[in-house]
Amino acid sequence: MEWQARTISAEIHPILKNNPQGNVHSVFNNSFNLAFGGHLIHIGTSENGTPPFGITLKEGAQKLAQQVIQNEEVMWNSVLDALVLAPNLSISLKKAAITIPVLQHTEVNSTSINEIIRAIAVELTSDNWQTGLTQNLEDNQLIKEYILTKNFKPVQPILKELDKLSLLASGDESVEPKSVFDFWIGRGLGLTPSGDDLLTGLCAALTALGSQKNSFQKKLHSYLVEYGMKRTTSIALEYLMYATQGKFHSHLINMMQIMTNPQNENLHDALLEMKKLGHTSGTDTLLGMLLGIKALSILE
Repeated sequence: MEWQARTISAEIHPILKNNPQGNVHSVFNNSFNLAFGGHLIHIGTSENGTPPFGITLKEGAQKLAQQVIQNEEVMWNSVLDALVLAPNLSISLKKAAITIPVLQHTEVNSTSINEIIRAIAVELTSDNWQTGLTQNLEDNQLIKEYILTKNFKPVQPILKELDKLSLLASGDESVEPKSVFDFWIGRGLGLTPSGDDLLTGLCAALTALGSQKNSFQKKLHSYLVEYGMKRTTSIALEYLMYATQGKFHSHLINMMQIMTNPQNENLHDALLEMKKLGHTSGTDTLLGMLLGIKALSILE
């Protein structure tokens, strides 16, 4: 049976051209990952958006996930432009829309972005968004207050670690990168731990709003190359590696574009999309984006 891809990240074909032979890496209820030459390719539903290394199907992702077997060989047929999962099971990429996962740098009006942040703050506090950065409800609230307040003196240990991360992102050379990344990367539960999601969101804000010379992502990339496989999951590592290159999930790109746009009529819908990302991934990523804005001294 042949399945049809709806969208495909522009990153996918270069991976397949260099590595046409792969295998099924991991299987979940509604999606699965393939591995080609050390790169992951995520196959999922279009409702959940497109990861920077993703392919979404027009329909039937859950049914297809039930038919693939972990570690089985997979092949890319370049003539048909199809992923062959089994003798009678394939995904056609021919008619898929290409998505560009690159987040562009944006010149932003600080007054406008602060208005949007205030609107986000209302949503975060009124709709009880849960973060996986801490299991303590009091610390959960304090994290939001610290990130959303310009001058907030960090006292609690978790806030002091957030402050170190913010300083590192702002370009403070007195902060030692390895100790900061050691604390956050792999912190929390899930396929993408909360600390990794926080860093991904932070990278998104720095990419969209920061100086082109910002060295934070270079430092993070060097750390991931040396320690990433020991510190976190392969899926979280994949997202982080793309984030250091300024490439992100379609929901993050949409959220960042709306945050930097004075006409923010779609803010509520974008926030709902973010909230659907994983158990707490959407919250943790959004907090990372806000922390990046704080680090860049845009917050009033």
